[in-house]
Amino acid sequence: MSYMLTQIRIYGVTLAYEEAKQVLDITGEAGFIAESENGFKALHGDFGPVDPFDMQIYYDDLKMDLAPSYPYHQIHTLGEFFDYFGFPKYHVAAGDRQTIPSSYDERRGIQYYRLRYYADLFGHDADSRGDSLRLMPDRESTYGIYIASDGYAYCDDLRSFESDPSIKANFERYCRPVLESLGITKTPTLVDVWQTW
Repeated sequence: MSYMLTQIRIYGVTLAYEEAKQVLDITGEAGFIAESENGFKALHGDFGPVDPFDMQIYYDDLKMDLAPSYPYHQIHTLGEFFDYFGFPKYHVAAGDRQTIPSSYDERRGIQYYRLRYYADLFGHDADSRGDSLRLMPDRESTYGIYIASDGYAYCDDLRSFESDPSIKANFERYCRPVLESLGITKTPTLVDVWQTW
């Protein structure tokens, strides 16, 4: 598998690690609840079918500070659980996210999709070969609305989406309340984050 430096455009605010960790806890919890009500169907594209009962058991064990045995990844904390399964992006309602086709697996007959205009954390200079793509202790993260990316797998025209009013509307609807609950009053801007995918 090859990896490539990818430019990600976000409308959001840059946070220190401790701030990003708090955002992950809040948005991960909200995303987990939303996806549990959806039978975790949004996870199927990345993880295949997941058992809702097992997901609830993992969540409950981690709430009690027990480390569950997940077959493919060692998870020690609730934050790691939210991060690994990507729950923060699901705290934006499905109707406020854009779902767009990404690739088609002809052999399996499966159409894959990706999301746009969801809210998430994006770790600066993260490397998908081992890093969390959301936060790391020695790096900043940007929390905001994903607009587009250019690099591995995607070649979006980063400027062509910036004027869409749903970007700022989603920030105000989903990101602003999370930040205000933590006493963070930063002004959002367009931010480019680079990650290796």
